[in-house]
Amino acid sequence: MPSKPPTQPKPTVVRIEQRLSSFPSSVAPLTAVCRRYLKHCSAQDDWPEAHTLIGHTPWQGSTSYAIDLFPGAKKNWFSMHSKIYGVNIPTELRPLLSSVNGFSVFGVTLFGMLMMRLDHPVNIATANRQWKQEYRREQLGFHFGARSYSHMETLGYFLGADGGVSSCLKSGERIAGWPTITAFLQAELAASERNYRDGIPANWWH
Repeated sequence: MPSKPPTQPKPTVVRIEQRLSSFPSSVAPLTAVCRRYLKHCSAQDDWPEAHTLIGHTPWQGSTSYAIDLFPGAKKNWFSMHSKIYGVNIPTELRPLLSSVNGFSVFGVTLFGMLMMRLDHPVNIATANRQWKQEYRREQLGFHFGARSYSHMETLGYFLGADGGVSSCLKSGERIAGWPTITAFLQAELAASERNYRDGIPANWWH
């Protein structure tokens, strides 16, 4: 009996994989988690740039996905953003934003630059001009993301002048720290994935 021909990947999966393959090694933890969930229902809108949705979660809503990746920032956006908003994006954060200008992954939110798009990420300029003031701690650094810490508390992510990342509650309590953005992504995406999987219906992804 002749063997069956190998199954060809779906065109959407191919396009998403092409995008993931372009990500730098510094965001490898993000790339890895996206690939793990790509086996589940996913989508990508390629106009005008790739907006990627991975892991459909219909029990949360018909348009809900575990992973939502905004298109990467264009090179000239960084200088334009500084001129428009008066907020300069740190050099250490630029490779990540160039790959994905904002994301939501298992509840972890990366803020992004609000630049000429109808669908846009959480505004990183507003985060640093306004929301940062809600955290009762001095010298926090550059506010670039957040996630829910409990039903009542939000955990903020801050990039220091040395390139290290710290997480802090609005009370001022420092929860954790990492030497690099890569180490931060590795730890926080893993922790959030574990928490997220607790809410997945038993008969859905297992």
